[in-house]
Parts: sequence; C-alpha cells; structure tokens
Amino acid sequence: MEDLEVAIEQEAPAIEESTVDPLAELQKELAEVKDQYLRARAETENQRKRNAEELTKARKFAVERFAEDLIAVSDSLYAAVEVSDSQGLQLTLKQLKSVFERHQMKEINPAIGDDFDPHQHQAISAVESEQKENTVLSVLQRGYILADRVLRPAMVTVSKIKQEEIADGNQGKQSEESNTGSNEDQNGQTASGTIESNTVEGNA
Repeated sequence: MEDLEVAIEQEAPAIEESTVDPLAELQKELAEVKDQYLRARAETENQRKRNAEELTKARKFAVERFAEDLIAVSDSLYAAVEVSDSQGLQLTLKQLKSVFERHQMKEINPAIGDDFDPHQHQAISAVESEQKENTVLSVLQRGYILADRVLRPAMVTVSKIKQEEIADGNQGKQSEESNTGSNEDQNGQTASGTIESNTVEGNA
C-alpha cells in the first residue's frame, strides 16, 4: 500500500506539468489564423491597387501617344488653312479642335504681349522691342497640353530691352554719380574755405 501511494505521488507532478488549457490553445491558434488572414487580405488589396495604377498608366500613355500623333495632323491643317480658303479644311480643323476639347486637350497659343511662361512656352529668340521685357512678341508654333501635362510647349519669340535704352540708363546713372561727386567736392571746398577763414580771423 505504501509503495502504491509513493508511485501515485511521483506521477502526480508529471500529470500536472502536461496539463494545458484547451481554450488558451484555441485562442492562440485563432489569433494566428486571423493574423495570416489580415496579411493575405492586405497583400491582395495592395496588388489590386498596383494593377489599377499600371492599367491607368498604360491607358494614359496610349492616349498621350495618340494625342502626340494628332498634333502633327493639326499643324498640317493650320498650315493648309493659312494658304487656302477651303471651307472643307476649316471645317475639318474645327472638328479636330472639338475632339481635342472633349478629351481635355487644349492649345497653348499665347497672345502678343502675354508674359512668358517657362512651363508652357519655349523661347526661340529674344528681340529688342518697345514691349515690356520678357513678353511674347510672336508665336511660331502652337503648343498643346493634355489634362495637366504639356505635350509640346508653344514656340515663341520674346521681347528684350533695347541696347539704346540700356546705354541711356547707364549714362544717366553715370551723370547722377558725377553730379553727386561734384556736389560733394564743392561742399568739401566750401567747408575747407570756411575753416581756413575762421582760422585766419582767430589768429588776427
């Protein structure tokens, strides 16, 4: 009997050590499965977004390429209309411009005297003019913008100050400096003469 009790006492700790809470195990497994699910869901969502962005870029690139090809057609129509009174050409150009507008494509055609915009204009040359400096003198080629992207800047000539005005400005500045210097010399001489006169009177 004593041997049996000793054996039971020796086996009891082992039984206690192997005892595991099944609820805690299930909760742990559930947390792991939930984490794996959330990770897989996030990865799927990220992949969906990447695919959507790539598709948008592909469509945008295709539209831009098509629009750039149409720019050459537009240039040819404008050139033809300038040398011909054909109503057919004018109608075709009008229809093409209407298509551009429907697809958010606009002309960049600044008016004479507009300020030069480096984001939408390309200056081919600067010409002396009576106009305000750095303003548009003439448009050599229209530009085009699609949505918020410039497909081609407008090629323009811009105004610059005449050399005569620059020379006149420099001469006026030099004249002012010369007059200022002369006044300072005269003031200095007057002051010196006054000091000398006062010195002579004092000695007398």
